Amino acid sequence: MTSTMKQYARILRHRWRWVAWGAVGALALMAAVLILSPPRYRTETVVFIRTPGDISQVMDGGDTYAKTRADTYAALAKSTAVSSRVVADTGLQLSPQKFASRVEARHIGGTALLQIRVIGPSPDEVRRTAEALITELTAEVRTLEAVPGNLTPRAELVVVDPPSQPTRVMAWGAPLYPFVVGPVFLGAFLGALGAVMRAMNTAADGDAFTTTNRIRESAPVSNAPEGL
Repeated sequence: MTSTMKQYARILRHRWRWVAWGAVGALALMAAVLILSPPRYRTETVVFIRTPGDISQVMDGGDTYAKTRADTYAALAKSTAVSSRVVADTGLQLSPQKFASRVEARHIGGTALLQIRVIGPSPDEVRRTAEALITELTAEVRTLEAVPGNLTPRAELVVVDPPSQPTRVMAWGAPLYPFVVGPVFLGAFLGALGAVMRAMNTAADGDAFTTTNRIRESAPVSNAPEGL
Protein backbone atom coordinates (compact mmCIF):
# COMPACT_ATOMS: atom_id res chain seq x y z
CA MET A 1 0.00 0.00 0.00
CA THR A 2 1.41 3.39 -1.00
CA SER A 3 1.85 6.21 1.47
CA THR A 4 -1.02 8.11 -0.15
CA MET A 5 -3.39 5.17 0.24
CA LYS A 6 -2.28 4.75 3.84
CA GLN A 7 -3.05 8.40 4.46
CA TYR A 8 -6.53 8.03 2.93
CA ALA A 9 -7.16 4.90 5.02
CA ARG A 10 -6.09 6.76 8.16
CA ILE A 11 -8.46 9.62 7.34
CA LEU A 12 -11.38 7.23 6.78
CA ARG A 13 -10.68 5.39 10.03
CA HIS A 14 -10.67 8.69 11.86
CA ARG A 15 -13.77 10.04 10.11
CA TRP A 16 -15.71 6.77 9.65
CA ARG A 17 -18.92 8.47 10.72
CA TRP A 18 -18.92 10.43 7.45
CA VAL A 19 -19.00 7.18 5.48
CA ALA A 20 -21.66 5.66 7.73
CA TRP A 21 -23.92 8.71 7.56
CA GLY A 22 -23.55 8.85 3.79
CA ALA A 23 -24.71 5.23 3.45
CA VAL A 24 -27.53 5.70 5.97
CA GLY A 25 -28.70 8.88 4.23
CA ALA A 26 -28.81 7.15 0.85
CA LEU A 27 -30.70 4.21 2.33
CA ALA A 28 -33.23 6.56 3.94
CA LEU A 29 -33.72 8.37 0.64
CA MET A 30 -34.35 5.08 -1.20
CA ALA A 31 -36.80 4.00 1.50
CA ALA A 32 -38.73 7.23 1.01
CA VAL A 33 -38.80 6.68 -2.75
CA LEU A 34 -40.10 3.11 -2.29
CA ILE A 35 -42.80 4.28 0.11
CA LEU A 36 -43.96 7.15 -2.08
CA SER A 37 -43.74 5.42 -5.48
CA PRO A 38 -46.48 2.97 -6.51
CA PRO A 39 -45.31 -0.66 -6.38
CA ARG A 40 -44.65 -2.51 -9.64
CA TYR A 41 -44.13 -6.26 -9.94
CA ARG A 42 -42.96 -8.36 -12.86
CA THR A 43 -43.21 -11.98 -13.87
CA GLU A 44 -41.77 -13.63 -16.96
CA THR A 45 -42.30 -16.82 -18.88
CA VAL A 46 -40.62 -18.55 -21.83
CA VAL A 47 -42.50 -20.35 -24.58
CA PHE A 48 -41.23 -22.56 -27.40
CA ILE A 49 -42.49 -22.38 -30.97
CA ARG A 50 -43.16 -25.92 -32.10
CA THR A 51 -43.90 -26.90 -35.71
CA PRO A 52 -45.77 -30.19 -35.48
CA GLY A 53 -47.47 -30.20 -38.91
CA ASP A 54 -46.22 -30.47 -42.47
CA ILE A 55 -43.67 -27.74 -41.79
CA SER A 56 -41.70 -30.19 -39.67
CA GLN A 57 -41.12 -32.38 -42.75
CA VAL A 58 -38.86 -29.81 -44.42
CA MET A 59 -35.08 -30.12 -44.37
CA ASP A 60 -34.45 -28.23 -41.09
CA GLY A 61 -37.44 -29.66 -39.28
CA GLY A 62 -39.33 -26.37 -39.34
CA ASP A 63 -36.64 -24.48 -37.40
CA THR A 64 -36.43 -21.63 -39.92
CA TYR A 65 -40.22 -21.30 -40.02
CA ALA A 66 -40.39 -21.08 -36.22
CA LYS A 67 -37.66 -18.44 -36.03
CA THR A 68 -39.21 -16.28 -38.73
CA ARG A 69 -42.56 -16.43 -36.93
CA ALA A 70 -41.08 -15.48 -33.54
CA ASP A 71 -41.11 -11.70 -34.05
CA THR A 72 -44.70 -11.90 -35.30
CA TYR A 73 -45.79 -13.78 -32.18
CA ALA A 74 -43.94 -11.27 -29.98
CA ALA A 75 -45.91 -8.44 -31.60
CA LEU A 76 -49.09 -10.50 -31.28
CA ALA A 77 -48.58 -10.75 -27.50
CA LYS A 78 -48.99 -6.97 -27.30
CA SER A 79 -51.88 -6.77 -29.75
CA THR A 80 -55.24 -5.27 -28.84
CA ALA A 81 -57.04 -8.46 -29.87
CA VAL A 82 -55.17 -10.62 -27.37
CA SER A 83 -55.14 -7.93 -24.66
CA SER A 84 -58.90 -7.42 -24.86
CA ARG A 85 -59.51 -11.10 -24.21
CA VAL A 86 -57.06 -11.11 -21.28
CA VAL A 87 -58.84 -8.13 -19.74
CA ALA A 88 -62.18 -9.89 -20.16
CA ASP A 89 -60.85 -13.15 -18.69
CA THR A 90 -59.34 -11.54 -15.60
CA GLY A 91 -61.90 -8.79 -15.01
CA LEU A 92 -59.31 -6.02 -14.97
CA GLN A 93 -60.60 -2.47 -14.97
CA LEU A 94 -58.20 -1.53 -17.76
CA SER A 95 -58.42 -0.78 -21.43
CA PRO A 96 -56.76 -3.31 -23.78
CA GLN A 97 -54.24 -0.63 -24.78
CA LYS A 98 -53.31 0.01 -21.13
CA PHE A 99 -52.80 -3.67 -20.46
CA ALA A 100 -50.77 -4.07 -23.66
CA SER A 101 -48.39 -1.37 -22.37
CA ARG A 102 -47.62 -3.66 -19.42
CA VAL A 103 -46.50 -6.51 -21.68
CA GLU A 104 -42.98 -7.02 -22.98
CA ALA A 105 -42.27 -9.78 -25.50
CA ARG A 106 -39.09 -10.54 -27.40
CA HIS A 107 -37.61 -13.25 -29.55
CA ILE A 108 -34.53 -14.80 -27.95
CA GLY A 109 -32.12 -14.52 -30.87
CA GLY A 110 -30.94 -17.68 -32.59
CA THR A 111 -33.65 -19.81 -30.96
CA ALA A 112 -37.32 -20.68 -31.38
CA LEU A 113 -38.08 -19.21 -27.94
CA LEU A 114 -40.09 -16.20 -26.83
CA GLN A 115 -39.59 -14.40 -23.53
CA ILE A 116 -42.75 -12.69 -22.28
CA ARG A 117 -42.89 -10.33 -19.30
CA VAL A 118 -45.92 -8.83 -17.60
CA ILE A 119 -45.79 -5.89 -15.16
CA GLY A 120 -48.53 -4.91 -12.72
CA PRO A 121 -49.29 -3.30 -9.34
CA SER A 122 -49.56 -6.52 -7.30
CA PRO A 123 -48.04 -10.02 -7.36
CA ASP A 124 -51.44 -11.72 -7.62
CA GLU A 125 -52.62 -9.58 -10.52
CA VAL A 126 -49.35 -10.01 -12.39
CA ARG A 127 -49.45 -13.77 -12.12
CA ARG A 128 -53.12 -14.04 -13.10
CA THR A 129 -52.75 -11.81 -16.11
CA ALA A 130 -49.57 -13.57 -17.25
CA GLU A 131 -51.31 -16.96 -17.15
CA ALA A 132 -54.31 -15.55 -19.04
CA LEU A 133 -52.01 -13.93 -21.60
CA ILE A 134 -50.21 -17.20 -22.33
CA THR A 135 -53.54 -19.01 -22.69
CA GLU A 136 -54.98 -16.44 -25.09
CA LEU A 137 -51.75 -16.05 -27.08
CA THR A 138 -51.48 -19.83 -27.49
CA ALA A 139 -55.07 -19.99 -28.72
CA GLU A 140 -54.52 -17.08 -31.12
CA VAL A 141 -51.39 -18.63 -32.62
CA ARG A 142 -53.12 -21.97 -33.03
CA THR A 143 -56.03 -20.28 -34.83
CA LEU A 144 -53.76 -18.31 -37.17
CA GLU A 145 -51.59 -21.35 -37.96
CA ALA A 146 -54.51 -23.72 -38.52
CA VAL A 147 -54.57 -25.56 -41.85
CA PRO A 148 -58.03 -26.12 -43.40
CA GLY A 149 -58.85 -29.82 -43.37
CA ASN A 150 -55.95 -30.66 -41.06
CA LEU A 151 -56.16 -31.05 -37.29
CA THR A 152 -52.51 -30.18 -36.79
CA PRO A 153 -51.50 -26.48 -37.07
CA ARG A 154 -48.33 -25.32 -38.80
CA ALA A 155 -47.02 -23.98 -35.49
CA GLU A 156 -48.04 -23.77 -31.85
CA LEU A 157 -46.71 -22.45 -28.56
CA VAL A 158 -45.50 -24.67 -25.75
CA VAL A 159 -44.70 -23.26 -22.29
CA VAL A 160 -41.09 -24.00 -21.31
CA ASP A 161 -40.93 -21.89 -18.14
CA PRO A 162 -44.27 -21.03 -16.49
CA PRO A 163 -44.75 -17.52 -15.07
CA SER A 164 -42.06 -16.91 -12.48
CA GLN A 165 -42.54 -15.70 -8.92
CA PRO A 166 -43.42 -11.99 -9.21
CA THR A 167 -40.59 -9.67 -8.16
CA ARG A 168 -40.74 -5.97 -7.47
CA VAL A 169 -39.10 -3.73 -10.04
CA MET A 170 -38.23 -0.06 -10.28
CA ALA A 171 -37.78 2.33 -13.20
CA TRP A 172 -37.24 0.83 -16.64
CA GLY A 173 -38.18 -2.57 -15.29
CA ALA A 174 -34.93 -2.94 -13.38
CA PRO A 175 -34.91 -5.19 -10.30
CA LEU A 176 -35.22 -3.66 -6.84
CA TYR A 177 -31.86 -4.94 -5.55
CA PRO A 178 -29.56 -2.65 -7.62
CA PHE A 179 -31.73 0.36 -6.75
CA VAL A 180 -31.10 -0.26 -3.06
CA VAL A 181 -27.50 -1.45 -3.03
CA GLY A 182 -26.27 1.05 -5.63
CA PRO A 183 -27.32 4.23 -3.76
CA VAL A 184 -25.91 2.83 -0.49
CA PHE A 185 -22.49 2.40 -2.10
CA LEU A 186 -22.81 5.82 -3.72
CA GLY A 187 -23.72 7.40 -0.37
CA ALA A 188 -20.77 5.72 1.31
CA PHE A 189 -18.48 6.93 -1.48
CA LEU A 190 -19.73 10.51 -1.20
CA GLY A 191 -19.31 10.35 2.58
CA ALA A 192 -15.73 9.13 2.16
CA LEU A 193 -15.06 11.86 -0.39
CA GLY A 194 -16.43 14.48 1.97
CA ALA A 195 -14.27 13.15 4.81
CA VAL A 196 -11.12 13.32 2.68
CA MET A 197 -11.88 16.84 1.43
CA ARG A 198 -12.65 18.00 4.97
CA ALA A 199 -9.34 16.58 6.21
CA MET A 200 -7.47 18.28 3.36
CA ASN A 201 -9.10 21.64 4.09
CA THR A 202 -8.33 21.28 7.78
CA ALA A 203 -4.71 20.46 7.00
CA ALA A 204 -4.48 23.42 4.61
CA ASP A 205 -5.90 25.77 7.25
CA GLY A 206 -3.42 24.39 9.79
CA ASP A 207 -0.50 24.92 7.43
CA ALA A 208 -1.61 28.49 6.72
CA PHE A 209 -1.91 29.24 10.46
CA THR A 210 1.54 27.76 11.13
CA THR A 211 3.09 29.72 8.26
CA THR A 212 1.53 33.00 9.50
CA ASN A 213 2.90 32.47 13.01
CA ARG A 214 6.34 31.72 11.67
CA ILE A 215 6.34 34.95 9.64
CA ARG A 216 5.27 36.93 12.68
CA GLU A 217 7.92 35.34 14.87
CA SER A 218 10.70 35.93 12.33
CA ALA A 219 9.76 39.58 11.66
CA PRO A 220 12.22 42.10 13.23
CA VAL A 221 10.92 44.05 16.20
CA SER A 222 11.76 47.75 16.32
CA ASN A 223 12.54 49.23 19.70
CA ALA A 224 12.21 52.76 18.46
CA PRO A 225 9.41 54.80 20.06
CA GLU A 226 6.39 55.48 17.97
CA GLY A 227 6.35 58.70 16.07
CA LEU A 228 10.12 58.86 15.60
